[in-house]
Amino acid sequence: MQVKYKPTGEIYAMKQLNKKNVVERNEFANTLAERRILMMLNHPFLVQLYYVFQTADKLYFVMEYVNGGELFEHLQREVTLSLDRVRFYAAEIVLGIEHLHERGIIYRDLKPENLVTNPVVLCCVVLCCVVLCCVVLCCVVLSFITQVIITNIIDVFIVDNK
Repeated sequence: MQVKYKPTGEIYAMKQLNKKNVVERNEFANTLAERRILMMLNHPFLVQLYYVFQTADKLYFVMEYVNGGELFEHLQREVTLSLDRVRFYAAEIVLGIEHLHERGIIYRDLKPENLVTNPVVLCCVVLCCVVLCCVVLCCVVLSFITQVIITNIIDVFIVDNK
């Protein structure tokens, strides 16, 4: 949801979560992990979290508003992009992911729907994983993650950072 701070006129994106739904869907740990990850980030190609607050029944994340639209929408309209534009977008994505890796965060949901343009910004961190001393804190339903997958995530992260 797009919101405006009246005193300054600044535009923000606000994510609104119903506390009851978070509890019913067993997403409490995921929501806390998403907040922790967003608070760790400060990079031009990653969405910036500015404020977090709550009411009796809702949680709110106030984030940077990126006006360019989803990359997915651009690809649907234009079908193909120029080589220069692809190179530019790829460079922005790589710099954003590099910043995440430097902080021990693995971005697991890279797709056009999670990239907004002008510049390209990674905007969905719900499926990120934080690797801390070989312990993986994933923002996904852990019952679906086998030991093999967790081991592979750690192996890939170690290889990526050599």
